[in-house]
Amino acid sequence: MEFEHIYKSRETILDMLKIRNCDVSSYENQTKEELNIIFQQHGTKGNSEVDALDIIVDRKVDKDKELDTDIQLKNYKIMVKYLTNSKVRNQNIINCIEDIYEQEILSKDDVLIIITKDKISYQGVLEEYINRLHYRDGTFIQILWLNSLLFNISKHELVPQYNILTNEKKQALIDRLYLEKEDSLPFILVTDPAARYFGMRIGQVCEIEYNNETNGKNKFYRLCVAN
Repeated sequence: MEFEHIYKSRETILDMLKIRNCDVSSYENQTKEELNIIFQQHGTKGNSEVDALDIIVDRKVDKDKELDTDIQLKNYKIMVKYLTNSKVRNQNIINCIEDIYEQEILSKDDVLIIITKDKISYQGVLEEYINRLHYRDGTFIQILWLNSLLFNISKHELVPQYNILTNEKKQALIDRLYLEKEDSLPFILVTDPAARYFGMRIGQVCEIEYNNETNGKNKFYRLCVAN
């Protein structure tokens, strides 16, 4: 059953990375048999070493749009790290994160997505640690439960389109709405399923577009906040 979950969620993960402008071409042509061989080679120690099952891809933006001061207009790596051993504790995850960045497998500008076999309680020490890295270094880390990736929420007919705004477009929106500060906008939690899937970071604003048969397209805006 575990491999079936790995296989079924793999397509969702690759789609999620493509939405984030990543090149996944070296992974998306893997057959089920090939992935099963990789899975059999996969270690369950839960350490920071790059494993056969892990994914590392480049996130690219058009060169004429590159801007180091805006994460939406920046190139970086995304690593998907599988922790498939049972009963992973929060401290195990924290140790793994620290090792990955200390060993310079990733830089602080790169993104780490950890996939866990068991559902992890995000509140408490782990949440505080991840938020601290975000506020201090701008490092973005996500902890995703494997079972939550068995279904691709972006392909559900009732899920609207999400578009994360650049800093420039975010400021233009605030000015257009005559808001004194950004937190006057309605919120979306960083742990919201859609925010997780599209990779929203604390402080970013997304444009949500609904198609309504009566009124046509409707747009709403949400500011991403911590729990």
